[in-house]
Amino acid sequence: MCVFAGFQWSLHGRQATVLLTLLTVPPVLWYTVKAHQLCRAIDPASHTVGWVPVLITTFVLSPFESGLILPAKNLLAANKLLRTCQREAKAGSPVAGRPTKARQAPGADTR
Repeated sequence: MCVFAGFQWSLHGRQATVLLTLLTVPPVLWYTVKAHQLCRAIDPASHTVGWVPVLITTFVLSPFESGLILPAKNLLAANKLLRTCQREAKAGSPVAGRPTKARQAPGADTR
């Protein structure tokens, strides 16, 4: 968007660019919250961003910054969880492959 404004596009070009950008931000924020929910299902203490920080950041900063910063934070937290699970699996931990109560399907065998 900044490139288009730098080239001094016509008013309609800038409006179209802003509109396209605003149309792509809500799905990004929705997937950010979905990643938060998945990370919290695996590890309730994970440092991810949910709905409240997403909404506050979107209104305080702008939708553009919240669409870049918050997904990056959740992806870094998910990467940390993945590395921890891989390390436990390599170490041969008997609990590594077993789902926690938060991840178990309803009615699943808990043996």
